This record gives sequence, C-alpha cells and structure tokens, in this order.
Amino acid sequence: MLLVMDTAKIFQSSGGEVDSQLWRLTWDRISTFLPHLKDELFKPAEPGITLGHSDTHLNAFVALRKSNLSFPP
Repeated sequence: MLLVMDTAKIFQSSGGEVDSQLWRLTWDRISTFLPHLKDELFKPAEPGITLGHSDTHLNAFVALRKSNLSFPP
C-alpha cells in the first residue's frame, strides 16, 4: 500500500518534495514495529543507475520477496 501511495504522489508536499507531514507521521508510526521497512522499500538508487518510479518499486517488491517477510499467494 505504501508503494501505491508513493506512486500516486500522496506523500509529496505542495513543493513536490517527499517530506510531507503525512510521510513523517507514517514512518514515525511504522518504525515502531518495522524499523527497517523504510530502508528496504525506498532504497536510494545506486550512483550511475537511473531507475523510473515503477522500476524502483519493482526492485523493492523483489527485495521484500527475498526477505523473511511472507506474502499471501
């Protein structure tokens, strides 16, 4: 759901930056029980590699599938 909200630019402030009050509040709450989720979902792109939004989200999904988190079939 977080990736969908990010793709829909729900977390962007009026200036277009991804540092809105909703973004901060969301991660303040989630970090209490999943402290590494933000780093896993929104990894900064490696230098020299340019990914589109959808590629970044696909890579985050693949990383989650490889991690210990389980998803329904």
